[in-house]
Amino acid sequence: MLVYENNRVKKAYFTYAVEKTLSSVSNLLYERTLERLENDFGCSVIDCYDKPDYLKEILEDLYGKSYKTIIEKITEELNEFDSDKTIFRIIKELKA
Repeated sequence: MLVYENNRVKKAYFTYAVEKTLSSVSNLLYERTLERLENDFGCSVIDCYDKPDYLKEILEDLYGKSYKTIIEKITEELNEFDSDKTIFRIIKELKA
């Protein structure tokens, strides 16, 4: 049960970090990203915890090279958990 709860906390924190970053850049950015996640992959931000490539693909498509700056801001938010293997993997995939 503890592992399950820990995973839920990490997913929630990941979702918070992404949503906070996107909305702090622009509410329109946040809304467009959510719309594309739903339309392209039938998912939401929390699903990108397991499929970070979805988020990366959409950000890259919508914002070109500027997506790297957005990824860096998300990474900064996630630094608290960067020693966690799953979060580290997500950061690595987003930056790849």
